[in-house]
Amino acid sequence: MPGFKRNKLFECSKCTKLELFYVVGSFVLIAIGVIFLIKTIIQGAASPNNTYAVFTKILMNHMQMLLIISSFDMAWTKQVLMIFNIAAPIQ
Repeated sequence: MPGFKRNKLFECSKCTKLELFYVVGSFVLIAIGVIFLIKTIIQGAASPNNTYAVFTKILMNHMQMLLIISSFDMAWTKQVLMIFNIAAPIQ
């Protein structure tokens, strides 16, 4: 529904203007990050000693695993749930 956000699994709350700014800012930062990653991967493909591309692939793998693991219904600790809530907008 427009103007509302998911607060918890089955709860909604009204969005504020500051949250809208966070969402738009996050999309802009993600777009800049993806463009930067693609640019550096293409530039580093020709060099045999490119460790940056390896670290980028590892980081992307960890982010994907975090999103997959967060979908499992388990008794997570408060700290892990907080990390999942931070990563929830990415899903």
